[in-house]
Amino acid sequence: MIILWPGWFLALLNERHHDLMNDIVQRLAIAAKIDTGIAEKAFGQAMAFLEKEGPAEPVAGLFAAMPEARTAAQSAPVVIPTGMMAKMAKGLSRGNIFVEFGLKLHEVGLGFGAIRPFGEELLNIGRERAGEEVMGPLVAAMKTDALAAMRLGKA
Repeated sequence: MIILWPGWFLALLNERHHDLMNDIVQRLAIAAKIDTGIAEKAFGQAMAFLEKEGPAEPVAGLFAAMPEARTAAQSAPVVIPTGMMAKMAKGLSRGNIFVEFGLKLHEVGLGFGAIRPFGEELLNIGRERAGEEVMGPLVAAMKTDALAAMRLGKA
């Protein structure tokens, strides 16, 4: 069975999706005290990181509850941290994906002092949209991965 939606309905869905994305970006920008352009780039980097490194089932649940997350992940540019700070941190991180992720956020303009409030607000938004049943396992898995990296001497 093929369903053909009228053009006005598809336009309405697209507009709603755009409004939700703007709401997320605004909230992240306010929480981290950053420009909305930086918040949008950082949101894309965060979602791309989760898509690549996060546990498949909780990430799929988050993306299902928050389609803007998948859009942000897919539109995030590839960022390769450069400069002296990146070289020093890369040498110290010894492959820790979380340090490398922090460097990517820094490279798109998110200052190190803004990373924590940005992350906290992102978790709040995730809990509001996807619920604790999705975000709880996601956060637990990412913490476990971070602790394992530290134990292996990769932090």
